[in-house]
Amino acid sequence: MGLSESDKREFKDALYEAREAAERKSEEVENLKTELTETRDKWEKAQDRLDELETKMNRRDLDTDPGSDTAEMSDERKAFKSWINGANVSGEMYREHLYPGENKGETKDLSIGSGAGNQSDALAPVEFVEEIIKDAVEISPLRQAARTLQTERKQVEIPKLQGRPSAGFVGEGDNRADDTSLDFGVDNDDMLVIDTHEFFVEVPVTRQMIEDAVFDVEAEVRDVVTTEMDRLQGEKFLQGTGSGEPQGMITDTNFVSETTSDTSTDSIDAVSADELRTLPLRLKQRYRQNGQWGVTREALRHARTLEDSSGDYLFEPSLDASTPATIDGFEYVEMQDLVPSGTATQGDIPYVFGDYQRAYYVVDRLQMEVIRDPYTAKSSGKIEYHFRGRVGGDLALAEAVKGIEIA
Repeated sequence: MGLSESDKREFKDALYEAREAAERKSEEVENLKTELTETRDKWEKAQDRLDELETKMNRRDLDTDPGSDTAEMSDERKAFKSWINGANVSGEMYREHLYPGENKGETKDLSIGSGAGNQSDALAPVEFVEEIIKDAVEISPLRQAARTLQTERKQVEIPKLQGRPSAGFVGEGDNRADDTSLDFGVDNDDMLVIDTHEFFVEVPVTRQMIEDAVFDVEAEVRDVVTTEMDRLQGEKFLQGTGSGEPQGMITDTNFVSETTSDTSTDSIDAVSADELRTLPLRLKQRYRQNGQWGVTREALRHARTLEDSSGDYLFEPSLDASTPATIDGFEYVEMQDLVPSGTATQGDIPYVFGDYQRAYYVVDRLQMEVIRDPYTAKSSGKIEYHFRGRVGGDLALAEAVKGIEIA
């Protein structure tokens, strides 16, 4: 049943009246916004005027008689004029003229400087560079020059040829005798046995340092420890005792060195140019083909001063990136651990020459393992990092390398 005509008319009238009321309310709101904006502008202008008047009221007249052009200037005005003109008038002097008789309060200079309590810490902070300055660590590169093997066992055994057959000529119809001298060294006593030894570094780091440091502490610890492990291995591959550590190349009982003939000095100067030039010739030609000098930093300086009989230097500098520097025609690498003290004396071997690929074997069981232990030292707020590895090394073929020993 629909609405009657009267009901429809009554509904339309009510709807019209509601629309008119809404429009009137909207106009009232807009008028109120306008009035509020105008009132705020007037208030801000009045506030600015009050601030201006307050500033004028706080000003002091530096002249005792400002209206008179001929009046003598006051002491205060004279001090201010001198200060404006660049005279050596301190702030305290001006303050005494401006506020005579007033007690002086404590004053502090705001300056950029150093020392405890200086304002530079807060007002001019320094820039923190996220980089750690590290000194250079010398690592003997015998690992890179030697032959490297990988093993899954604690020990490796490498057969060493113990005997060769003897060839000869024979006439037609003559008997051919068996030659039983060939021996591949498969017996245990004839093998080169290289044990792998464990080495480690344990570094505790506080949790707060890891949390608060601006750089990656764990990455920095890993980098420093890796460098130290490389340094340790480089040292032991040359100077190791073979007991609980790799057997060093020059400390092996089978290593052969030539003793200097000059006995008047026990320094690096005892090594002559002739001894340096003839050392490679003491090796078989096959070893000389891949031969390379190993020198300390002191020995390298010494080699650069040596001359042959014609007056030519044995050291030949590099002319470009593709032509390395040489000592008497052979390339060299620095092995500082040949003489750990850095200064060669009697019994030291500052020069070695040889084919290190044939002479020395490095056996890797575990290059490096990192264990992060947050539990053991938790009571002291530390996390312990355990770095460990297992490696072995030994002189495999003594005839492939020789050294010069200072008498």
